[in-house]
Amino acid sequence: MKTDLELLAAQLDYTAADFDQKYSNVLCLLNTELDHRQLKNELVAYATSIQKDFGVLDYPNNLVGLEGKIAYCLNRGAKLKPSSSIRVLKFLEKLESEAQLATPSWTSLPQTASSRQIAQYVACYSQLDNLKTRVIKNHLSARELAGETRAVVQRYAPNNQIVHRQLVEHYQTLFRECQNDPAVEAWLAPLRIIVETLNLLASARKSRGQAQKASKARKFASTAAARDRKGEAAASKVRVKDEDTTLGLQSIDPTNLVGAEAAVVYNTKTRHVEVYRCSGTNKLSMKGARITNFDPSLSQGRVLRDPTSWLPRWTSATTIRRLEVLIAEIKGKSWTLTGKLNSNHLIIKVL
Repeated sequence: MKTDLELLAAQLDYTAADFDQKYSNVLCLLNTELDHRQLKNELVAYATSIQKDFGVLDYPNNLVGLEGKIAYCLNRGAKLKPSSSIRVLKFLEKLESEAQLATPSWTSLPQTASSRQIAQYVACYSQLDNLKTRVIKNHLSARELAGETRAVVQRYAPNNQIVHRQLVEHYQTLFRECQNDPAVEAWLAPLRIIVETLNLLASARKSRGQAQKASKARKFASTAAARDRKGEAAASKVRVKDEDTTLGLQSIDPTNLVGAEAAVVYNTKTRHVEVYRCSGTNKLSMKGARITNFDPSLSQGRVLRDPTSWLPRWTSATTIRRLEVLIAEIKGKSWTLTGKLNSNHLIIKVL
């Protein structure tokens, strides 16, 4: 339902005898009812409707004045004097020409680890912003965006966890800001996909690193007699799926399973996620291509309906209790786990 202010703006007609008085009243109400951000949104909306939006998005909110108020009235069908429309049009053309003439100045950075990290970060977010724009302009489908995002990160910042975390923070902040700004509502869908994909990549790499450190710690802490050398030898020969480019996941080395208390395995073909747990003082081991020493009564499996949104939760888990909560949240029946691993399996978590 339209507000009183919207109705007053829509009724403006410059051919009416009392137009000047009514127009003045509307402008006064706009001063009290709308803030600079809302006026900026009105200006953007009007500029988009006449295809003059180039450069207006970067214009500071606090500098929007009479042009934003005129745009508010025009957006609601007001019949203003031609000079008002011309004023807004000239203002938008000025912004467009200034944006086109702006020439950035570049300074070469010294070749250090820090400068390379900055270059990787800039390369990634510039490419990701380009992908976002292509989705908004219907030049790229949302289905393809996740794969393109992974390709950009793997190309420009492979295995750089610092850059990955910076990208996650940048796009999470941008996503939250866009949720409160109607002018950029179209950004939300592609930004959500980018954030989910970056989270999946970052959490998967963190999980692999934690598993490798824990495995080394278990080996150093155990005596020669207690160390499971047979299990380590068997695990070194197991062949699992190294990575899944669709999900952006890489498998943890099977040798990291030996001596662990819990492990999470995902089958990329069947979408089965399986949680293997030990009881008492037992530790996981390997025999042939099977996980052994797990407790069948504590170990469970489920089918993931939406792996893209669920797998980051598993890779970011840090406690066995968290694994219990996650498996309980997935609806469906479990089955008796066999421990068998094959080339379709990804080991995504070891605790």
